[in-house]
Amino acid sequence: MTEDSTGKSPSILEQLEVTSPSQQADSAQGEALSEAQRQAVAEAEAQVKSLPTLLQGDLDPEHLQALLTDYSNYAQISEVLVKTGALDRAQAERPTLEQAVELLVAGRAFAIQVRYQHDGQWWCDVISKRSGGARLVRMAFEPDPGSAKPGPQPAPQ
Repeated sequence: MTEDSTGKSPSILEQLEVTSPSQQADSAQGEALSEAQRQAVAEAEAQVKSLPTLLQGDLDPEHLQALLTDYSNYAQISEVLVKTGALDRAQAERPTLEQAVELLVAGRAFAIQVRYQHDGQWWCDVISKRSGGARLVRMAFEPDPGSAKPGPQPAPQ
């Protein structure tokens, strides 16, 4: 690692150069891209830019309870899913939010997913058990207009 003008070695983050997929494709082996290849790269970049932002945080038991209260008071819940193991699919039966949380707290569920609407925006929360509380991962989404149920749809099998 080289030192900068202050005599300090720059961190790895300062050494990284961020490039877009089109810049990477342009520099790949010095080859020129066809128009079709450039279009494919542009479409891939547009899809990446359109991915929703994930929000996450750890919740202690009091904040988990506050979240459940907020769901009850401020959200229109459309679906609750329970996942019983890291490699298991969500269960076919659809419990209430209270039942799903009981399974999670008791250690009989790996995670629960709550799909809901709040102030006109659809959200998908995944709550997984952690020692001393829970982990929350939240994502905003647009419902699939062709689906009877709002939310990210499972991949076809």
